[in-house]
Amino acid sequence: MGDPDGGKRTNYYGVKSVGIACGMFIAAGHNMGLATVPYTPSPMSFLGEILGRKKNERPYIVFPTENKQIPDLKRKELDEIYDWLI
Repeated sequence: MGDPDGGKRTNYYGVKSVGIACGMFIAAGHNMGLATVPYTPSPMSFLGEILGRKKNERPYIVFPTENKQIPDLKRKELDEIYDWLI
């Protein structure tokens, strides 16, 4: 996206902001009981070409679309994994 006069605008923290948003998205899905394995091939430019995106739009991460559930595992109690030295 450019300036209103058609010039180029510099975004200094774009990649960092996208990374934080992706992490929050993964955490939210995990909190809902969904599992995902993000796919981040390098380089990602082929994906922009396949999807017909503009040159200034860069793919960052791919999330699989299948609905996978996190197994309901029982966590061990702290006393089961830790020896108290008091």
